[in-house]
Amino acid sequence: MSAATDHGAGPAGRPPAHSLTTITRSTMSRISITNSVFGSDAIASLELQQAVGVTDLDLKDGLFGRTVVDLGPDEARRIAERSEQLGLNPYSMSTTFFDDEIAKGEQHFREQFLDRVGAAIEVASIVKPDVIRLMAAQAAGRQSGAPLIDYLDDGFDWVIPAYREAIGRFGDAGFGVVIENEVGASICSSPADVLALFDAIADAGPVSFTWDIQNMWETGHFPSLEVFEQLRPVIGYVHVKGGAMVDGVLHKASLRDADWPVLDIVRAVHVSGVSPVICVNPCHGRTPTGYNGIAVALDDIRFVAEATESAVAVAA
Repeated sequence: MSAATDHGAGPAGRPPAHSLTTITRSTMSRISITNSVFGSDAIASLELQQAVGVTDLDLKDGLFGRTVVDLGPDEARRIAERSEQLGLNPYSMSTTFFDDEIAKGEQHFREQFLDRVGAAIEVASIVKPDVIRLMAAQAAGRQSGAPLIDYLDDGFDWVIPAYREAIGRFGDAGFGVVIENEVGASICSSPADVLALFDAIADAGPVSFTWDIQNMWETGHFPSLEVFEQLRPVIGYVHVKGGAMVDGVLHKASLRDADWPVLDIVRAVHVSGVSPVICVNPCHGRTPTGYNGIAVALDDIRFVAEATESAVAVAA
């Protein structure tokens, strides 16, 4: 069993970071990438991922023209069988559940998301991911800096129970859950938001946080080791994108050319063991002249491999 998982049953079973013992890691991280980065041909994308060093799958969309939740049984089996043949582990089944504005109300969230949990479980029972992703919902009416739980208690007291229901149902079916921060008015815009949310849902089932580093940068929190340490007790998965500010405007850039301390953070994530897999995601921002998204994705995969392969570490 790897150092990433020998202290619990995957990320959801991990104890708080302060209880981790010293971890020495001399091999590169397991790596995933959003499957549709390499095109809309689902099987060809799997084959290319395996060829360029990806070890784990982050299955979201572009799968036979469908999102992962909308796959039929035969399509899900094709993904599962080809993944197994290629030696690729289906790590995350990345739904977009809860990626909507809470002002639309409880009934909307139930119809759009909670009523589809059963369908997601049917697909997951075939694909067999380690975790199923939910998104942090949007709350455009919340004032910047307003305490999350106070805001939800005052008019949106159904939100936490809705998350708890989804987490519990997926957990009962044998799947861990991760919740990812999004851009915009995300209810996980800051480390304080994330910790407040997880304090409210921690006992609902096997759940951990997907820290999308660039997304939190875009919601006002520059990537740093300090932010990582704040979030570390709840992290189960990390998404990395590059990004560079030019005259105050975010531009797409590779991890190698990014403005944030990529090397330090990627190594810290790897050696801590909190994220068994590091996911390379497409970068947000204005597209510079000559930018090639596929070339950048390939270089980002190499960068994560290089950054983590030589990391020998000491955790908390």
